[in-house]
Amino acid sequence: MILSRTSRIFLGLCIAGAVIFLCSHPLKANQFSPQSDEGYYFHYAKTVEEKGLRGFQELLSWFSQSQQARLHPPPSRIGFVLTGALLFHIFGPSYFILGVFSAVCFILFLAVVFYFIRKYFDLDTALLTILLLSSSPLLLGMARRALIDSALNLLWVLTVWLFLEFLIKRKIFQYTLFLLSFILAVLFKEGSLILLPFFVLVMAFAHHIGIEKVSCRYIFLTLVGGILLPAALYVLVLGGMDIFIQALRCLWDIQKHILQFNPYVVKYCTGPWFRYLLDFMLLNPIVTLLFIGYSFRVVLTPLDAKKTYLLTYFLVTYAALTFIQNNKNIRYAMSLEMVMGLFAVFMLYEIFGRRIRGTTYVAVAAVIIYFVNFISFINIFEIHGVLDPITRHLLGVRNFIPL
Repeated sequence: MILSRTSRIFLGLCIAGAVIFLCSHPLKANQFSPQSDEGYYFHYAKTVEEKGLRGFQELLSWFSQSQQARLHPPPSRIGFVLTGALLFHIFGPSYFILGVFSAVCFILFLAVVFYFIRKYFDLDTALLTILLLSSSPLLLGMARRALIDSALNLLWVLTVWLFLEFLIKRKIFQYTLFLLSFILAVLFKEGSLILLPFFVLVMAFAHHIGIEKVSCRYIFLTLVGGILLPAALYVLVLGGMDIFIQALRCLWDIQKHILQFNPYVVKYCTGPWFRYLLDFMLLNPIVTLLFIGYSFRVVLTPLDAKKTYLLTYFLVTYAALTFIQNNKNIRYAMSLEMVMGLFAVFMLYEIFGRRIRGTTYVAVAAVIIYFVNFISFINIFEIHGVLDPITRHLLGVRNFIPL
């Protein structure tokens, strides 16, 4: 049974309320620091805006020689830096503009998720999922930062849905859109290559999750195109093979030695495989528990290709983030919330059923979760002023340990 028109309007107003609150409560100027990651991104974008593409060479030369700089993101993330430089050229350089860009990416993320869930499931499921995602403390918190995370979350989620479109329709147009989206994600952050294992595994074992077998040529094209095409663009923008190799050496050095020269990561961003799950529980406990419950149902019931695909994305990406990344920060796992929110809605349907009264109960439960999440966001990011949602800060806010 579908939701009534009045219920849908109310859900839409709740979603709009979260977006309006976000837009009306940006971070204050004194919450940004030149010595933070945001300060470095600001410096990179301002340099490129002033000096053009040759600014990348200057920045990389400085970055490779500075031990302090290598505690922060590298200037080789050309997609984000060029976007920042363009915004600075149009509106003038400010942290506020980068924060607005994050908020816009968050809103676009909600629109993308709504479009695809409505397309592959139904309108009410899409509305209820967006209700949960629009109040997510993590997504809202990062949507105010002048960082890359909200933009990357948008690109990762868009890429995952476009990949599903290709798997279903098997048209070269859908594959091209998917590959372009993935390339853009890699240009924004080289770590987006972490998605490649998921794409390759799904294409190689598609028939095991209820999807028609994928030709080997697409596996080859994804591996070659997903690596070589971004590399060619990096070489072009950075100004040659030498500077590109210098950038790769910097990235390798950071990954190899991060636990040796970055005390913040050693103290706050290492831990066991369940570190991300713990942080999700601290940030968004009800949705996390509902997601876990429904994940078991997906595994134990007859195969549903789309749900199995999304669960596979969660598991493979979670594993890659856990075992490949030395720096465990819940910000890097933001895109997993899309799957968690959707599965939480499915679990509510399982609990209350899809009858008339059951559908009403699902909507009421989702609205309650929305307000609980929104209060958590205000408590964590507004009242306590948490900027980086690492486990230490979240445990303190939840009163498990002293702040």
